[in-house]
Amino acid sequence: TEGLARKQWVTLPNGDKAWATQEGSLTGRIINGEFFAADGSQPTGKVDLGDIVVYVSEDHKLLTGWQKIDGKDYFFNDDGRPASGWLNYGGSWYFLDSNGLMQTGWVHPSGSYWYHLAANGKMDTGWIKDGGKDYYLDPTSGAMKTGYLSWGGKLYHADSDGAMYEAPCYYPDMLRYAQNIYSATRWLIQIDTHQNRFAVYYGSYGNWVPWHEWYCTTGAPGMWTPHGQFTAGMKGLYFGSGYRCWYYTQISGEYLIHSILYNSDGYTVRDGRLGYHGSHGCVRLATENAKWVYNNIPYGTKIYIW
Repeated sequence: TEGLARKQWVTLPNGDKAWATQEGSLTGRIINGEFFAADGSQPTGKVDLGDIVVYVSEDHKLLTGWQKIDGKDYFFNDDGRPASGWLNYGGSWYFLDSNGLMQTGWVHPSGSYWYHLAANGKMDTGWIKDGGKDYYLDPTSGAMKTGYLSWGGKLYHADSDGAMYEAPCYYPDMLRYAQNIYSATRWLIQIDTHQNRFAVYYGSYGNWVPWHEWYCTTGAPGMWTPHGQFTAGMKGLYFGSGYRCWYYTQISGEYLIHSILYNSDGYTVRDGRLGYHGSHGCVRLATENAKWVYNNIPYGTKIYIW
């Protein structure tokens, strides 16, 4: 058996086929299209060849393709071996276990995303409802989406379980204004200095969806925050002499978006108030929100202030 192929059907000199095991022994035979065991018998149903399990029909043929066995759907390759993992058949994707059994419902292949398979085994895409909850599956890959999703002019969010919920819009008037504003990036910031509201949008002209809505602190009387349209400029981790502000993003000149006001140690809060007119013209946010802007809003993003 030296040099003999392993774990596959091999053609013998007389034209018959035999299964070569990993150890090199020959087990089942296919003679004139019919299956025979090593002892010459012709079993039907489930047959263990050592390395693989095959299914043999009543007319002694190896089952191939889709087969229903004991009420369950299986798929077998042309050589009788059960297919496993992802299978593309007829333009649809299916997922099979190691025995070729078609899977339905949620599957989580090792090191992969979650996927959902319909009752007919086909991989779902787009929106589905399962157990009364909504899920969004990538329209191409079928992978379950988590985090934020902008779809149909609305913003949705899913935690790690994938269940999607529409994110609320607390500032509907600002959302309406946003639709008439153009930004050079996929992001837009609006700041309402009258009510000290700060909103971040994702999308494009006419199709903005609210991503974050926060309270902020803007300029005190006589030191008003400038109004108009600006673009996000340089960024920095912190600034201040005798005080400290974290995570700044430039609006224009010395006017910045940054954290609440800290003492010079950078850790104890000097003024953490939000939602009032109390800065020297900059826009203050909760520190975690200023950090989000610092990390996520790209240079050139439109900032509209009124």
